[in-house]
Amino acid sequence: MSILVTPSYRQRGVGKALISRWVKEVEKRGRVARYRANRENIASRRLCESLGFVAHSHIQILAKL
Repeated sequence: MSILVTPSYRQRGVGKALISRWVKEVEKRGRVARYRANRENIASRRLCESLGFVAHSHIQILAKL
């Protein structure tokens, strides 16, 4: 599942509300919520950290195209 917020709605708490609701649903089912963000996506990483997520690894995926 991906959560994307339209640029005109960013910085309004929409992403935080969506992820918070998703975490509640995951936990209600007895599961562990995991969030993956690109290493360079600082805004996304800060958002998930503000919700209590902790960095587990800093894997960078490389591809030769």
